[in-house]
Amino acid sequence: MSESDTKSPNNPNNTTITFAEQSVTTTTRRPQDEKIKQKPLTRSSTGQSTSSFDVRSVRSALMKKMNLVKRRKMKRAEQLEKVESPPYHTMDLDTVATLLKSDLMDGLSEEEVQRRRLESGYNEMEGEGGINPVKLLLKQFFNIMVLILLVAMVVSFVFKDWVEAGVIGVIMLLNAGVGFAQEYKAEKTMDSLRQMASPTAQVIRNGESNTIATRDLVPGDVILLKTGDVVGADCRVIE
Repeated sequence: MSESDTKSPNNPNNTTITFAEQSVTTTTRRPQDEKIKQKPLTRSSTGQSTSSFDVRSVRSALMKKMNLVKRRKMKRAEQLEKVESPPYHTMDLDTVATLLKSDLMDGLSEEEVQRRRLESGYNEMEGEGGINPVKLLLKQFFNIMVLILLVAMVVSFVFKDWVEAGVIGVIMLLNAGVGFAQEYKAEKTMDSLRQMASPTAQVIRNGESNTIATRDLVPGDVILLKTGDVVGADCRVIE
């Protein structure tokens, strides 16, 4: 790149600076004893101008942005893993397989099944089958709220405040009745689910189809279903 300074004969204060066939004309007024200070245009060792550093800066900024997005995705996946029941039905299959650390084609290995069973336990509902109404009714009188009401009723009897004692007694009975009705309904629902549960399930493990007990299912198992089968656990449909 050639650089030359020339002065126009018509204007002594007119300075023309030429850079590689590109001319920029500037007019300045200065004292006679002041010198013009020019900032030289530098080049890299390869002959490129300093604008190449701008390209590198943009490239570096893009790489940082991509790394930030990647870290955010990984953080989101870690947060979903901590959720007790992630919304698997809203995710695509690849995301579900990644979160459950499962192979959609070959299923889990036996070593992984054993590890997950130790971590999550067996796939079975708590409690024994059947409903005991007497046990449910007595259970309603053994909680903090009822005990507080019972103490208040005893104090009312001691001070012969029969009306207040009667009101507290009615509240206790209503509370016990409502609690008994709710828990009895819930127990009936659970008992129905226990009776509906299928005793066996067909899964893919180590790339092979196996029939196992439903209670032996673990998170991440690939289950094979056909028409009329009872689903033995919460599942995400693959195909």
